Amino acid sequence: MANEGTPKPCRIAVVGNGPRALWALERLLEHLRANPTRPHLRVDVFGPGELGAGTTYDPEQPEFLRLNLPADQVDVWSQAGHRGPSMVQWRGPSDEPGELGVYSSRASTGRYLREQAATVMTELEPLLAAPVVHHRRRVEQVTPYAEGPAEAQTVATAGGRGGQWHVDGEGPFDEVLLTPGHAADWPGALRHTWDPTLAPLHPAVFPVEPLLARPELRPGATVLVRGAALTGIDAVLALTRGRGLELADADLRIILASRSGRLMMPKTPAALVKELHARAGDTGPFRGRAVDLVRTGRGAELPTVLSDLSAHLLSGAASLPAEEARAQVRTVLEDLSAGRTPAGRVGQLRVGVAIARDERPPDGVWAVGQAWRVLQGDLARCQQEIDPDGPLLGWPDSARWTAELERLGYGPSLMHAEFLLEAIDAGVVEVRAGDTAGLARELRPDLVIDAVLPPPGIRDLPENHVLRRMTDEGVLTPARHGRGARVGRAGEVLDVQGTPVPGLSLIGRATEDVVLANDTLLRDMHPAVDLWAQRVLGLLPPR
Repeated sequence: MANEGTPKPCRIAVVGNGPRALWALERLLEHLRANPTRPHLRVDVFGPGELGAGTTYDPEQPEFLRLNLPADQVDVWSQAGHRGPSMVQWRGPSDEPGELGVYSSRASTGRYLREQAATVMTELEPLLAAPVVHHRRRVEQVTPYAEGPAEAQTVATAGGRGGQWHVDGEGPFDEVLLTPGHAADWPGALRHTWDPTLAPLHPAVFPVEPLLARPELRPGATVLVRGAALTGIDAVLALTRGRGLELADADLRIILASRSGRLMMPKTPAALVKELHARAGDTGPFRGRAVDLVRTGRGAELPTVLSDLSAHLLSGAASLPAEEARAQVRTVLEDLSAGRTPAGRVGQLRVGVAIARDERPPDGVWAVGQAWRVLQGDLARCQQEIDPDGPLLGWPDSARWTAELERLGYGPSLMHAEFLLEAIDAGVVEVRAGDTAGLARELRPDLVIDAVLPPPGIRDLPENHVLRRMTDEGVLTPARHGRGARVGRAGEVLDVQGTPVPGLSLIGRATEDVVLANDTLLRDMHPAVDLWAQRVLGLLPPR
């Protein structure tokens, strides 16, 4: 604790209590341990639910809900100063078969995060000027602190001079770190426009308990699900296994619907990916070319590298002549550009599952998805070095392309893709393309479920969201060519001139398109959390 005569502590507010908030506290812990003479800190955390787990990884949710990230990639202590267990070390050897042992449940992940958060707090608090205060509520407002009628005053903080802030009237805080997760609502949600005469609407898949209590879920009912991506698959799981039913006993007709009707391709298991990539050989030259294009402002040429790398992977992994591999990839990229699905909605999923099972050789769709996975980490790091107001990666067509590439490279686990295919073959699930309201008029379902999550960024937030208020007030500025707020490498919020807003930082989904490939549980692709902690402690040179 602080002694008499020590300087006034720097007050920090972390808005959010999920994994990113935990990463921030863990980084403060490590840097304070390594630099014990740094200024005294006081830390407040704002957010409902368990610290570390947040609401997405609620430890009490059903076990059938699984991560879409292998457990061996989840590690609270993955950066320098590792002392605690990774998720796999904490869990121990899994007794679940196949991919059930690879993809842990969300609830189990939440228990891991909760326990590690307790360890972080136990070790961090003796290094602070006071115990961490956890305000268990959602934040409504973050506003500049003004001492009187004038504008916000500036004060000396550990990281230099910064503005002070109030968080829901608490404070003033010298530093505020915003770590928002998924918004609970957005203007495009069905609840805002739905005609209840078409069918009753359930507005969201999560939490699943209210969904499973719906009286419309009677045997023989038809359920129309808006969204055929990962949350749509979770809806099918909830409506079957969540009700204690195997597919053979399923008593509902479930329609998965999206505007295009296209399905995400399954992830190939890591061991098979390693083997197939080894057949293809070194991808380093392609990654180097991609990095050079972004750094030299030629991001528009990235499709050429993507095409060449895809053909390289396909030729080696499938033992195809180079020209045949190039022809396959060219067809896939042309189809992607035109929004076509050449093998049909279910047919392409069937092929993807067979490839992931190693029952047939890779094809062009697999190769393009893998190429994007190979390039994405390097491209994400490059994105942090270029103008946040420019198009993502300096690539004018990036918004159109990256959505399709995510569908091919970052789809469901093989076990969930197999489940979806089995549900389709059993006649339980049907995939349709079209507008949800139009399909409801045609099908007359007993219940409609909205399984489309709010998009990332700050352009489509509801009016009562704290980031929407900050955007309306001009505190946060959307990037000119993207959905996210303008931020620097350490998460510092940038104003319209590109100058850091004193004492305010933002990390996560709200920065998408300024930051590439935000992921809640992956820590090592982006340096912002670690750089934020260093900046707060005065370990970074002033900008």
